[in-house]
Amino acid sequence: MAKKKRSVFWVVSTHVVTTGFAMPVVAGVVGSAIAVATEPSAVGRFFLLLGLQALGYIGGVYYSLSYIRKVALIEHPLACVKPSIITFAVLAVLGFAVNVVSLFGERSKEMNAVIGIVGLVVFYIVISFAFAKITQRGFRAIEGQMTPPSSGDVT
Repeated sequence: MAKKKRSVFWVVSTHVVTTGFAMPVVAGVVGSAIAVATEPSAVGRFFLLLGLQALGYIGGVYYSLSYIRKVALIEHPLACVKPSIITFAVLAVLGFAVNVVSLFGERSKEMNAVIGIVGLVVFYIVISFAFAKITQRGFRAIEGQMTPPSSGDVT
C-alpha cells in the first residue's frame, strides 16, 4: 500500500475514531459473548466489559498508530498529538456522562451506582492517560522516522 500525504485533520480523526470507537466496539462484542457464556453477576459483567474495553482502547491506540505509520505521510507528526488528546478527552467525558446516566437508569436495579461510578472514573482515567502517553510516544517515533531533506533539496 502506497503512502499518501495526509492532513493533520485526517490523521487525528482516523486515530481517534479507530482508538475510541472501532476497537472498543470489537472488545465490547467479545466481552458480551464471554458474559453470555459465563453468566457473571451484574457487577462481574460490568467489570468484565470495562476490562476488555480498556484493552480495546489501549490496543486500538497501538493499532491506529501502526496503520497511520503504514499509510500516511505526515508533514509534522507532532502537530497531531495535542488535537488527538483533546478530541479523545472530550469524547471520553461524553462517554463518562452517558455511562453515569445509564447507571441511574436501566442498571440501577442491578448494580450499586457508587461502585459503577468509581469503576468508570478509574476506567476513564486509565484509558485517557494511556491514550495520551502512547499517542505522544507514537507520533514522536513517527517524527523520528522521517528522513530529513538532503542538502540539495529546497524547502
